[in-house]
Amino acid sequence: MDVKGPGGSFALDLWMGKLTAELASEAAWRARGPEWARDLWPVLHEELAEWCKKNGAGLEVAETASVYLP
Repeated sequence: MDVKGPGGSFALDLWMGKLTAELASEAAWRARGPEWARDLWPVLHEELAEWCKKNGAGLEVAETASVYLP
């Protein structure tokens, strides 16, 4: 799943089977997320939760979630 924001872009895992988006925990995001988005985790979490709800997807927050940078 590609995500775009004011400072750039990144990708998160979006699992099929039972469609599920995986987001790093806030602490893990601050350590591994794109530098420009490290303080935006609460906004990302809220917007991703809304997207998941609208699209019938689950949302998992995990310490080990991957963040793919371009």
